[in-house]
Amino acid sequence: MAISGKFHFVEFYYPSIFIWNIGLFLFAIPSYILSLVTKKYPIYFSQKIKDERYPIFLGVLSILISLLFIVRFYMTIKSSIYMFGTDDFAEDFAGHGIWAHLRDMVMPLLIIAIYFVSKKNWWLWGIILALLTIQVLYMVKGAIIISAVSGICIRLYAHKMRLSISLVLKSLLGAFALFLIVYMVLPLMGREDGQEHANLQLVEFVIEHFLHYFTSGTLGLSYDLQLNCPDRGDFEILLSQFVNIYKYIVGDKALLSPVNPIYLNTGITLTNVRTFFGTMYIYCNSFQFVCYTLIFSFIMYSVKLIAHHSESVFVYAILCYYCGLLAMGWFEFYFFHLATLEVPIITMILFLITKIRIKNKT
Repeated sequence: MAISGKFHFVEFYYPSIFIWNIGLFLFAIPSYILSLVTKKYPIYFSQKIKDERYPIFLGVLSILISLLFIVRFYMTIKSSIYMFGTDDFAEDFAGHGIWAHLRDMVMPLLIIAIYFVSKKNWWLWGIILALLTIQVLYMVKGAIIISAVSGICIRLYAHKMRLSISLVLKSLLGAFALFLIVYMVLPLMGREDGQEHANLQLVEFVIEHFLHYFTSGTLGLSYDLQLNCPDRGDFEILLSQFVNIYKYIVGDKALLSPVNPIYLNTGITLTNVRTFFGTMYIYCNSFQFVCYTLIFSFIMYSVKLIAHHSESVFVYAILCYYCGLLAMGWFEFYFFHLATLEVPIITMILFLITKIRIKNKT
């Protein structure tokens, strides 16, 4: 609202708010229904996390993965035709194949490390920094932000951190620093001609893209509705990961891409994201929108109840990963990516390995 129609941005289309009003109302219904379960059986839902020691196995695995990605980065620098600091270079680095799967493993390792970090476990900052560096080199801002938000969520759940204005301001400052790294530091490091250098115009460019990024979803949806949604698509896009798994099993190579092919100019540059409920809206009819929102919300709150019942840091890591994805709802719908299935599966495998190691020791 503050930048609508200003600084080259398009005007905000206020009726787009109704999609979020309806979506949030529907999303809240399963919360109220499932809350009756916790009130009736409070003994089974303690809402606590067992504060056990940090599994050394996870630390060793984190260091090993970090070293592998250092080697991978060196190999990509030597072999890639793209310049370091570009999206194409990031795709070569860890955008596909085994490296993409290893990058998904970084998420639960990072969330759990953030949970256990303390004055006593100060050395975990080294592991956190190493794992975050992998996300930074991948150059996808959402992956870095989701990692940080998920880590903050699990510490809030454990009362190791309090939600405050100071925390929000620090998060915004950290997000802006991320943009400085992505759009200034890394590209400058990757340039060989030496012509590009940090100046006032480059700083202005970073600030504009910072504003564009944080408004690209809401303004993208707003402008999309004004154009009568030229990107309308099939409902199966919202289930891309399941559809693609089936296609892979039957040998169909025509996989679905959840990436919106329609780019709209909201003033500064192009955007193809439509927020959480906006993306659902363009791929659903009214009945599908209602049913999908209710079912999706029921699953999310069920995961929350399972986490409260289990008291396991690993289950909480899954819950907080999903919270991190939901927290990015102002930007895009992330739940049609394979990672939403792969990260929980990897987390539970790590949980089983940890339990087996503890059992063998005792």
